[in-house]
Amino acid sequence: MIVRNKWRVTLAVFYVCLASMIVAQQKAAAGERLVPMPPCRLVDTRVTAAKDASEESRRRVQVAADRCGKIVPTVATAYAIRVNLHDRTVGNVPPAARAPSPVLRFPVGAPIDFPVGATEHIAVDLEGYYVPADAITDPGPSSTSAVKGEPDKAATESGTESALRPSIPRSDANPTGPYGDVYLDGSIYPATGVLAVASALKPWTILKAGDSGGGGGFAVFNSNHTELLRLASNGPLRLTTNTYFSGRSDYREVVSPLDNVFTQIKVVNPRDAAGGSTNRVTFFNARSDDEVGSPATTKFQAFTMGYYNQIDVNFDSQIWYHFPQYTKYHFRAYSNVEQKETFWVKAATNFDGISQTRADMYVSGNVGIGKIAAADVKLDVQGNLKVSGAITGATVIGAMYQDLAEWVPASSDMMPGTVVILNPEAGNEVMPSLGEYDVRVAGVVSEQPGIILGIAGDAKEQIATTGRVRVKVDASAAPIRVGDLLVTSDKPGRAMRSEAIEIQGRKFHQPGTIIGKALEPLSGGEGEILVLLSLQ
Repeated sequence: MIVRNKWRVTLAVFYVCLASMIVAQQKAAAGERLVPMPPCRLVDTRVTAAKDASEESRRRVQVAADRCGKIVPTVATAYAIRVNLHDRTVGNVPPAARAPSPVLRFPVGAPIDFPVGATEHIAVDLEGYYVPADAITDPGPSSTSAVKGEPDKAATESGTESALRPSIPRSDANPTGPYGDVYLDGSIYPATGVLAVASALKPWTILKAGDSGGGGGFAVFNSNHTELLRLASNGPLRLTTNTYFSGRSDYREVVSPLDNVFTQIKVVNPRDAAGGSTNRVTFFNARSDDEVGSPATTKFQAFTMGYYNQIDVNFDSQIWYHFPQYTKYHFRAYSNVEQKETFWVKAATNFDGISQTRADMYVSGNVGIGKIAAADVKLDVQGNLKVSGAITGATVIGAMYQDLAEWVPASSDMMPGTVVILNPEAGNEVMPSLGEYDVRVAGVVSEQPGIILGIAGDAKEQIATTGRVRVKVDASAAPIRVGDLLVTSDKPGRAMRSEAIEIQGRKFHQPGTIIGKALEPLSGGEGEILVLLSLQ
């Protein structure tokens, strides 16, 4: 009841805070305009877990320091933020989404606290920013028309967009001025309308913005006044939607590589660098050399939270035809110093290349499963190993434990070391021994056989018939010495020393009753000793 009330209080506080946010949004300052931008995720409690107890009920964000906030110019007066709520659930059930909230207005500057209800998840997106109505934030014909991606009708009608026409068209590749020139029309490049050429003395061509706070910069528009690329004066480069990089991309040269974020990148049939087939086409090439003091380098990293009930593939290698005569790698590791393959996964087939397909694997070194493989072991497994086919050894098969056992149906659960006999009331079943010198003796329950035959089952026991195994014994009637033959005793499941029968001056042990030879002594009472099994 206390926990439930606490959740109710937290939820109430959450809705009060949310209501105050909506009020703040409704009181947007007069004389402002909204500059929309592709949604950029600030917070998602479904993906990023709370760092401490305080983050369980709220998440604090300093938007200006966040990756999303870095593309907002300094002239902005407030952020346009949308908070989406999701029902918090447990187990393998995705959080249920609710209706999205309205866009909320938050003044720039101070950190923003987003309340998190005890039964809620929140996803917070920056969807734009507010600027003074007369602020210049876009490099289009005018600020208001550029935001909408439309031409400035007033400027067009007044004729202020008329092009400059130089008297001497461009007809060569060298600048005529001492350091460089800019030409309109008549270029030696037929499809080029504007050409800027720098000289060898000063080979840089620079476009300089009117400010450094992000209000200005450089942009590329098409003939329909649609923005294609924007480089803001404070650094961020934005490529709009329907290009090779989506509008959610924000590529910046920053200290932390975590801020270099790309989404929805697709590379299709890149051309060879030499224009032919002489060089291999490389989609992605990551190189680094180890240096003293340099941090660890990760060339490729894929992360999936795995919370949602959906299929997530961090790496997907697909090959259509698996022709056996062709070499198609899913993955390959190669030693440059020795010029040899050390690991690969290849496409393979047993038939025609499009049916009965498979992947073959090669590993040049040692493989450990559940542990690090020992230096002298090619396959080192921690745990059980199940093989459906045959196991063939070129030399020997070694086992740590020294007995051979079988899975045999048993009348009841039995402790390791118990001596068993065949059950006369059931077929192919064993039971604990009951009397002395029983010719039905069938072996001993083994705790950890070196080799086990048969199929395991709940109503089965591991019965050792050969090798060394620990056996429960009773030395009450006579002490057991090393080398003594052992038989069943009158104590259930226990062995004792066999007493020989003398016939015509010679001593014999009763045939069919021998369990094995004692490898350890026991002077008296009951105990457990190591026995060399040899049923006879």
